[in-house]
Amino acid sequence: MPANGRLRYTGKVPVHAHLVISTSLTSASNSQVVHLRIGHYDDSAATTTYLTASEIDQKTQTSGGDIIAAVGLHGDVILEENDYIFCGIRNATTASNVTLHFAYIFANGMPVLTT
Repeated sequence: MPANGRLRYTGKVPVHAHLVISTSLTSASNSQVVHLRIGHYDDSAATTTYLTASEIDQKTQTSGGDIIAAVGLHGDVILEENDYIFCGIRNATTASNVTLHFAYIFANGMPVLTT
């Protein structure tokens, strides 16, 4: 995975991929609802879509500030050459900063068979 936080598919044959993203994050404020989902960039169409089935809301702890939360996301998508996946994150409560500290992105794919 490159340093830009995206996992790019470089194969020539399209694959149906099961995706896993595990993350740890902090919030600058208490009691924030953080919304996460897997994003898919389709290189051939030059468009980004989000996998609604992967969406998760995670509430940070109610005391302390800068609380670490751990979140796991799963999804499925068809990947073609130069498509990539990433983790989309936003604070659904306020404009308080949310920081992603660590992330692991995994894709396990099977070739898409055509006739």
